[in-house]
Amino acid sequence: KKIIIADDDETQKAFGKHFDDELQIYENICIVSLVEQSGKEKVIGDKYAEHIIRYNCEKLMYVTFDFHEYCRGMRFENVSALVEALAMELHDYGFHWRDTNGPIKNQSGIFRINCMDCLDRTNVVQTAFGKAILESQLVKLGLAPPYSQLPTELKTIFMTLWANNGDIISRQYAGTNALKGDYTRTGKRNIEGMLRDGMNSANR
Repeated sequence: KKIIIADDDETQKAFGKHFDDELQIYENICIVSLVEQSGKEKVIGDKYAEHIIRYNCEKLMYVTFDFHEYCRGMRFENVSALVEALAMELHDYGFHWRDTNGPIKNQSGIFRINCMDCLDRTNVVQTAFGKAILESQLVKLGLAPPYSQLPTELKTIFMTLWANNGDIISRQYAGTNALKGDYTRTGKRNIEGMLRDGMNSANR
């Protein structure tokens, strides 16, 4: 069972300071929690939701996505359901866009995505969101037709970049490469990746 040691007022103060700082930069924040909605992780998810309610800010949007439930059986492609559900926010938040004359449009919002340790599940979902934004950028620049997929060569480069990013962050915090890295890197889950994850989990 997960036990929260710090009291509510102490953690609420830290929560408020964090989001106060973020809202100085962005107009809106979509919080996406990937923790399990049952079992030992539920206490963390419930407490997070309580902090959001106490913060009481219309600029925060809270979304839960039980990653392990939706992606049971290593069906990580089911993350697409989350991306589709938040398509309007992805569009509205936009991205920073500028030309030689200066800024055309600024990004107005962010997605704050987290699970328990903010490494493995988080990286899979952030990769999916990053891919959706890259596709919209290509359309906006006239480099791809609407609703088209990334060209294979670009997709390979993009996914390698995100997998490397996940590995570097994971090594800093956990001492091993990220779990689920085979999926982030190739879009497919394989036996070798599962065995590597088992070794990395044991090392952690």
